[in-house]
Amino acid sequence: MLIKTFDIVYSARDKIINMLYEAPPLAVLEKLQEIWIRYKPQIIPDPGCVGSIDSGYNWIELRGYYLYILNAGYIDTCSNKYEYAEIDIRDLADDPREYIDARSIRSELEVLREVIDLDNKLILVDGSLIKKIYSINKFLKERPDIELSRQLRDIARVLSSKDLSKIIFVAKNSGSQELVRSIIGELYNKPDIHLLEEYTSEIGFAKHSIFPMEFLGIEFKINIAYIRLEAKKPILRIEYFKESNDMDYLRKILDILYSISHNGYPIILSLIDKLVRVSDDDIMKIINLLDITDLRNKMKFG
Repeated sequence: MLIKTFDIVYSARDKIINMLYEAPPLAVLEKLQEIWIRYKPQIIPDPGCVGSIDSGYNWIELRGYYLYILNAGYIDTCSNKYEYAEIDIRDLADDPREYIDARSIRSELEVLREVIDLDNKLILVDGSLIKKIYSINKFLKERPDIELSRQLRDIARVLSSKDLSKIIFVAKNSGSQELVRSIIGELYNKPDIHLLEEYTSEIGFAKHSIFPMEFLGIEFKINIAYIRLEAKKPILRIEYFKESNDMDYLRKILDILYSISHNGYPIILSLIDKLVRVSDDDIMKIINLLDITDLRNKMKFG
């Protein structure tokens, strides 16, 4: 490391320390306590079928192309299972991460379309729907893809005709500031999840307003809430379609998720994450199946 780097570290130290350890104003702390609704969930011995959806991908660069593998899947607590996979090779003129990320969002929605009619109490989808929609809209605006747009529009039309009230998107990370900003204005610009994790500790939830969205010409509304399933464990952001200001709905959701969670996180989401993950070793297995191991020295992992 350059000696210059250490000089810069010392000159920036005070700023970094002050920002990291800065405490919110008392008014912010009081508001956080007001909006956080403490609740002790009830364990449900038989919560019914609860499903989960996730996707995973990896790619490798070779000879001016990238070869990618994409997995998506569904499992539930009643032993139902649905798997989706795709593999393709594309020109490196494309940005691999942006393209495959768009494909992964499409694959999750495809899986959701296939399983939505199952007799499930809830279907948990990993990640934020709002972030996924922003991402795919941005991708299609910058790089129009007629076939991908058609596929997504067909999926969206089918889903829009279904009862979406049992679908919940679950995100562990978010930079969103809508909740705190809606309550305290522009006084304190920190992410909702950070503030709730840092300055609340009990099991409970905080509900936010309804968020209008538009996707490929279809308009809908998304509810946002923040929940904690175990004391002093991380906050989860959930997004759902159930249009209700009744807090009993969120209490019911907490009861179900609490009953199938470990260390504050739904076990069924951890399991689907492991199932769809694509490791570097998985990529090499595909390389062996394709019988192109002679290109090993020309490979670069994504």
